[in-house]
Amino acid sequence: MRFEVSKVLDAIEQRLTTDPALARAVVDLAEVVRYADLDGGRPASLLRLGLVVDALATQLAEDNAAVYAVVHRGLLSDADLTSNERMVVRRWADDGLVEVLPTVGDRVLEVADLLGLPVLSRLRFEGVRERYGWLAGQAGRLMAPVPGKTGVTLVAQVGGGQVPSIGSPDPVGAKVLVRLWRCPESNCANFGGGGGAFADLAPQRRTGGQPPPTLHTGSPTCPRHGTPLTDAGARPPRRRSRSGSAA
Repeated sequence: MRFEVSKVLDAIEQRLTTDPALARAVVDLAEVVRYADLDGGRPASLLRLGLVVDALATQLAEDNAAVYAVVHRGLLSDADLTSNERMVVRRWADDGLVEVLPTVGDRVLEVADLLGLPVLSRLRFEGVRERYGWLAGQAGRLMAPVPGKTGVTLVAQVGGGQVPSIGSPDPVGAKVLVRLWRCPESNCANFGGGGGAFADLAPQRRTGGQPPPTLHTGSPTCPRHGTPLTDAGARPPRRRSRSGSAA
């Protein structure tokens, strides 16, 4: 059984990215793992992320659809997860496959806004709808993962329907995303050289591009460390592989 779980977690890992060119939706991992009604299991399970990602792939008709996962740092020590699941999340964090933050705040919405992506969440975000007008104005931008007759399905919280929609990326963010950025923290997994217990594996594991900086401070800033980022030059253009994905 443990071997089977490890295989599933490895498969989920292949569907995680912080690369703006590859992400197809944004999720708050700490929220998703507690959707106990998706499988009727224990209070928190990392496998539920796989159920949500599979639902996204089905409804987008894209077999390899990937998600951008924002993770509250507390999840790395959450006792409701198994020790193996906590280790896996730490590995994903060290490899820059997920974005770990001390406080999530509205980072999920900021990423979705900068990239024009849908958010997969049951939250309604009533308090920030004025800032993020697309939450109430664009059908398919806020999709709730819920149990369905044949498995997990995504239902639009606005306008109905089951097709996640892509919006227009924030124009200010678009200018930021054509540049590379460096964090002064050398162990920053997303804007530095990487670090942590699995840092030696990161060059082989991580093939994606940089995530978007946070712009809440008025200038590009590391969302994890809160430090201003240094412009490291133009971001290399992404080329398309034969499968159609960015490479």
